Amino acid sequence: MRPNDISYRVIGAAMAVHTALGPGLLESAYEKALCREFENRKLQSRRQVRIPVEYEDLRIADAFTIDFIVEELVIVEIKSVERVPAVHRTQLLSYVKLTKLPLGLILNFKVAHMRDGMTSLDSAQPAHSPLRPLFPSVPLTRRLAVREINTEAPHVPEFRVPRLEPPLGGERTDLGERARQRFVDEP
Repeated sequence: MRPNDISYRVIGAAMAVHTALGPGLLESAYEKALCREFENRKLQSRRQVRIPVEYEDLRIADAFTIDFIVEELVIVEIKSVERVPAVHRTQLLSYVKLTKLPLGLILNFKVAHMRDGMTSLDSAQPAHSPLRPLFPSVPLTRRLAVREINTEAPHVPEFRVPRLEPPLGGERTDLGERARQRFVDEP
């Protein structure tokens, strides 16, 4: 199976878990539920995988822990935060580089719609390029266009008080003047 096929199935599993549990639980709850969903979908996965790092002649055992490695091709990191900070994206980039796996996913479950909580990184992506959301709500070109359109103050039509026809034999007055008169005349 290719990494993109696996990521498609992982995303489907994440959406099923998010639909069932909703946003706002702890990461550990989503992790256990996602593990069960991977089993149901016959996806081979390893959970809480400890990875050593080598620096010169020093081997650092258990230098970092990956939430999931699926089908030995895709790294999956689970988050339950308002917004995924840059440090988590950098962490995923490090995991992909150190493991030499082709694809990494961040799944943030603390969102209203799971499609807004997914970010991917592939090993072919240059290190200086930003991580991209899998399902951006609005394409970048439309976001830029919206910003350009909204730079001017909106046009608000002038509001005029309608003139009322006076009762037979009366003078013409506007509605505002009548209201003022009524307010002044009443005790």
